[in-house]
Amino acid sequence: MTKLPNPKEFKSFKADLSKSIKFDEVEPNYNLENIYQAMKKNSTPHGRVSQLIDKEILQSFDNTQKVLKNCILFDKMNDSVAIAIKDDEEIKAIAIHRAKDKDNNIIKWKTLGSKSYIPHSIRDNSKIVFVLVGMKEYLLMELMQLDYIVPQSDSIVKSLGSNKQWLEEIKPKIKDKLIVYINENDRSSQELVNPLKEEHSNILSIDINSLYLFHIIGNGGREQELPKGYDFIDFCNSFKDIDSIQQSIKEYIEMELKQ
Repeated sequence: MTKLPNPKEFKSFKADLSKSIKFDEVEPNYNLENIYQAMKKNSTPHGRVSQLIDKEILQSFDNTQKVLKNCILFDKMNDSVAIAIKDDEEIKAIAIHRAKDKDNNIIKWKTLGSKSYIPHSIRDNSKIVFVLVGMKEYLLMELMQLDYIVPQSDSIVKSLGSNKQWLEEIKPKIKDKLIVYINENDRSSQELVNPLKEEHSNILSIDINSLYLFHIIGNGGREQELPKGYDFIDFCNSFKDIDSIQQSIKEYIEMELKQ
């Protein structure tokens, strides 16, 4: 009779294998630059970008057209908006919103290129750097012109200690800065502050529920229970007035730092 492998041993083997093999570094069988140039030629249908960020918010920024021109692509194959992630002019990844997998199932985001690359913008004279997770958040940070670090997924945050880009390029830039992490209304998102604290000592974690309540107290609105997964994009889309949103964030940070 054949003896089945111990599941616990297999789990340990799988974890060790993932540490030794950097799957994201395997050369893809496509040319990312060619895909970018092809998508860049496609015109984005009217109203598609506002499926990511509310139209009123997009209209409230002076730099919207510049950011969209730099970041937004359209993937005709998936009939979907895509976001280009760059390091200066080098294309690091293309994140396609609502793409099909090999079985024709719709997935929320499909990434071509590096899944571990961390988009960031950190000026030398900045005092605060915001950390959010996700591609919509990346687009919003570009629009708001804030200093930011936006990992593409939760898994990247959990593995910062082994991320070469984080260790060599990003971490040295935030040495004397306050990191403000805004979580989602989800336990797994709230727990992401733990790996951040392992990497940086000066962390302020903002719970989205607390920020929501703080904002409606100062600006009016109806208090309600936020759905699971409610995030900073939902928060901005809910209130739309970007000036009052930015003021609430500023005042909330000041309040927390005084405590």
